[in-house]
Amino acid sequence: RQALDIARQAFAAMPDASSATGKLRYRIAIGEIGEAIALPAAISALGPDLPFGLSFEPPQDKADLEIALLEGSLDLAWTPLPIRSRDIAVEPVMKDELLCLLPPYLAGRKLTRELYFGLPHAVMRGATYERELDRGGRRRDIVIGNCHCGALPGLVGRCGYAVVLPKRLAEPLASRHGLVMAALPFDIPDMLLHQAWPRLLDKDVQHRRLRRALKAAAR
Repeated sequence: RQALDIARQAFAAMPDASSATGKLRYRIAIGEIGEAIALPAAISALGPDLPFGLSFEPPQDKADLEIALLEGSLDLAWTPLPIRSRDIAVEPVMKDELLCLLPPYLAGRKLTRELYFGLPHAVMRGATYERELDRGGRRRDIVIGNCHCGALPGLVGRCGYAVVLPKRLAEPLASRHGLVMAALPFDIPDMLLHQAWPRLLDKDVQHRRLRRALKAAAR
């Protein structure tokens, strides 16, 4: 992997590298939260003529992410738990409050514990904070799990489901689709995500541009 990275950096420095060899392509796993909140702003900041391509990988647990980063099958990942390896660089990238989206018919009602646990719930694909949401020995009625972000407004607004999302994602969905946004009826830590990548890519100029743009967009 180290030899390949050295060769890639050498070719990337050549003026005609992109036309001669094709664009670099980074494999990233930032989850639907990263893709929805940070990716559009990051790509916009990088400009219209990206010198690299991106391939999106599905979310993985911490152990699988670490293996993928070390083996070189993944170039960048977002994870709720920092990976502790001398060969993987890690930095905090996003922190946000968690809120609950509710259907319009609940406007004006306080979200109590009874109401929260009495509603059917949908869970967004790759939501890493889910284990924090069942409290005091009670569990939600999760009817739909692992669904994509695009399905959530219809499930909440038309089907009456509740869904917990970071504030930066919940606010535009509530505004755009007329949904109710409420604080959770119990204390819960803010969502915290870390950005991790192989240290072999520390000096890769384009990779550094990508991760800096994602971090800036996630603030």
